[in-house]
Amino acid sequence: MQLKQQQVAAEIRRTQAETMRLTAEAQQLQAGGQADPTKVMDLQVQQAEIAQRGRDSELDAMNRMRDRESRERLEAVKMGLELAQNPQEVPMFNQIVEPDMIQRLEANEDPLLNGDGKGPK
Repeated sequence: MQLKQQQVAAEIRRTQAETMRLTAEAQQLQAGGQADPTKVMDLQVQQAEIAQRGRDSELDAMNRMRDRESRERLEAVKMGLELAQNPQEVPMFNQIVEPDMIQRLEANEDPLLNGDGKGPK
């Protein structure tokens, strides 16, 4: 799990660095006054592709987090069903599961995307 998070973070950093490099290159071309329109357009296309890859990486990370939360919720429901069948196990359950975990599982999830097309607030 942590390896995936580290890979996504590395991909985001790489994307940001590549975007900064392309932006600097585009500015140098325009500052020189001899900007080749096709070269500038190629750089803009590359920047757009890099930005899209960054958004895709962030969305993948968010989806993995949501998948994990969904699995936790399913396991909590299964555990609740087992506790309903064996109420004498409730005190042991309360010792094992932290109260904030139950509150988190009961909480509503934030929407995946805001109206502006970006991630959670």
